[in-house]
Amino acid sequence: MHEVTPLVEVTADELLKAFADNVEFQKQVEKMGKDQGAVIMVLFENLQMDSSKFGEKQILFIGGPTNTYKTLEDIRGQRLGDVPSRFQYPTKWARL
Repeated sequence: MHEVTPLVEVTADELLKAFADNVEFQKQVEKMGKDQGAVIMVLFENLQMDSSKFGEKQILFIGGPTNTYKTLEDIRGQRLGDVPSRFQYPTKWARL
């Protein structure tokens, strides 16, 4: 599968700015990742401009014994979601 958008490395602080409207989430996300033994967090975003879900985003943790994806290469070209208008693609990643 090919990448829809380049996957760009940023700092953890830069990645968390995507959730500027949710300060509580920002405070918890790094702790959640570290508690899971993750080493990387990846921001997935809905990029479909004509979708009612445009701009929705979430973080997926990579690495650690309980996470599905173990390396950054595992998520390249992947997407989250069940139909095209809800697909979220990896856009940014940061080390924890």
